[in-house]
Amino acid sequence: MNIMKKRNECLKQLKSASNLMKRDKDYWVNFLCEIEPLNTAVDEVEKTIRILANYDKELKFINEREPIGLYRVSLPFNNPIYSFVLYSCGIALGGNEVIVRPSKHTASYVVAFYNTYPQFKDLGISLFLGTGNEFISSAYTDKTTSGILFTGAYDHLKDIIDNIPNAKHLIYCGSGYNPIILGRGIHSIDKAVDVVIESRIYNSGQDCLCSEKIIVHASIYDEFLKSLSEKLSKLKLGKFGDKSADIYPPFDAINDEIKKRYADIKRSEKCIFDRTENGCILSAFEVDINSQALNSEKFCPIFTIAKYSDENDLSPILLSEYKFGIIVLGDVNLNLFNEFPHIVTSGTVMQTEAMDAHVPFGGRGKSGFSIINNRYKDGPILFSYETTKNKLEPT
Repeated sequence: MNIMKKRNECLKQLKSASNLMKRDKDYWVNFLCEIEPLNTAVDEVEKTIRILANYDKELKFINEREPIGLYRVSLPFNNPIYSFVLYSCGIALGGNEVIVRPSKHTASYVVAFYNTYPQFKDLGISLFLGTGNEFISSAYTDKTTSGILFTGAYDHLKDIIDNIPNAKHLIYCGSGYNPIILGRGIHSIDKAVDVVIESRIYNSGQDCLCSEKIIVHASIYDEFLKSLSEKLSKLKLGKFGDKSADIYPPFDAINDEIKKRYADIKRSEKCIFDRTENGCILSAFEVDINSQALNSEKFCPIFTIAKYSDENDLSPILLSEYKFGIIVLGDVNLNLFNEFPHIVTSGTVMQTEAMDAHVPFGGRGKSGFSIINNRYKDGPILFSYETTKNKLEPT
């Protein structure tokens, strides 16, 4: 079968999986509510259905390209079924064989999803359920493996970069900074606070697209804090499986780290709101724009809020090596943020990503890149394109 026929067959399989998943939507929402709040589960299922239905949008990017080979894909623990589709199906559409290792923390959800729809196996996608070290180490020595897609922390990437042969392709999709800047001239502080909360509590804060930094202009700062505290007090903190809850507890895998970060911030910063119920943490702190508390990923709904007076105060945000997306509300010079790959002025960064997953997306610098034979490319990237090459291009 030539490559175009194979890709057209792949599209049929993906659309078929989308239609079946649409039929089964309620089941998957209920299933995912075991590990994520209802709003997140609904969002994850709906965007998975959309992405599966629309892979034909990527054909124009890869029309003259051919597959590189076998790819190993290491998944994050969050949004397990969407992550499975996002990180594997585009690579399969390119004509590559794909071996996927789910995170051990949500592997059972990926396995259940994969086994429900035989289309994924027909596309040449298989699962690996061993350890992460086994998965990555075998990629170095396995002559059939052409590339690795890694989604873990940047600190864990160093060993991979040191050990992966130059001729093997490495795609990195990691955490990135996604600050929110609230400037002068915001017409509704309450609506702006709604955006801040939605962006911070998505999946209980356990998503790399959640806004971990909130920077508020001095002219609206007090009004913002008042509205934020009022709205946070109305959120429900519930146990896993509680569909009425806005926030779930952290995953066990990161619970100790979150408790430590919470204790460190509470010890050093000014607390303006604090609730701990049902194993959940929901809190807000006033911090300095240069503080470590602001410039760290919390992976739970700890709100860190800094005040600024003029745009010169924003320089710490602009110097980050982990640029991903930024939400800018009010009167702020957007040209300041040209190096951020995704600038959002309405809604959230995750909403922008979810609207159409078939355009290049991702961070730059230490948030995302592609490298092979010392040829380095910053993100954003499109996986089907990045894992294919022109016929005359060396592997």
